[in-house]
Amino acid sequence: MKDDIEIPTEHQKIVLTRIKKSKTLPERMLDWDEASEKLEEELLKISFENNKK
Repeated sequence: MKDDIEIPTEHQKIVLTRIKKSKTLPERMLDWDEASEKLEEELLKISFENNKK
């Protein structure tokens, strides 16, 4: 992975806001395994739909 990738300031602000919210209210965080599984399922659906076209 390249270390010289620039992250736009706007994206940095979004991430920092999310981190702050998660520290203030940790229970708002999703379980990583559940979130990862759901994301993978959704990406597979999208990939499947794109391959049908």
